[in-house]
Amino acid sequence: MVCSSAAVPAPAPVPSRVWAELNPAALLHNVALLRSRLPGGGTGQRIIAVVKADAYGHGAVETAQWLQRFGVEDFAVATCGEGTALRKSGVNGSLLVLGPTPPEEAFLLARYRLIQSLPSLEYAILLDRQGIPLRTELKIDTGMHRLGEDCHAAERLHAMASLPHLKTTGAYTHLRRGGDPDLSQRQIVHFCQAVSRLRKSGIHPGRLHVQNSASVWGLPAL
Repeated sequence: MVCSSAAVPAPAPVPSRVWAELNPAALLHNVALLRSRLPGGGTGQRIIAVVKADAYGHGAVETAQWLQRFGVEDFAVATCGEGTALRKSGVNGSLLVLGPTPPEEAFLLARYRLIQSLPSLEYAILLDRQGIPLRTELKIDTGMHRLGEDCHAAERLHAMASLPHLKTTGAYTHLRRGGDPDLSQRQIVHFCQAVSRLRKSGIHPGRLHVQNSASVWGLPAL
């Protein structure tokens, strides 16, 4: 055996076998294509870019920053933490938190100007008890049966929108199968009826949104 005190060179790094290259021009193309499907090329309508789960692995901060340059001003995330990270990176515009935030973290929603979804009256009451003024949106279930207050529960929806510390700035539903026009139409009818009942009771729910990418193709006039 021959021993040597000479330093052994480190092995050269092995390049990754798999990588992703993200092209901002492709993102711009997708935004423009979506807008082209909307009545009047999207005039008077806004796109809410859902960038949850790190923009589905594409990088939430980078994706949101590019979308801002393309004129997108509204975003949605899954958690308060995701919204906080985007705010810290300089993302402006509205930021809707789709999933429930622990009530004890309500101060973060206020500090970073996040809009909190309200999936149920019980959750809304717990959030309101924190005594912190917050912007919220009503999640109305019209058939997805995942999150949201039932569209037929008029009194519960009214109660959610009447809590003293929660300001309702929007209402939305989630289409069960965006590519199924008949099912989507039924959901839209239920959603519109729920909104109409709120308005008749003196509640002005703010912005309304229901579309997803699939239904933009199936129901572009919506």
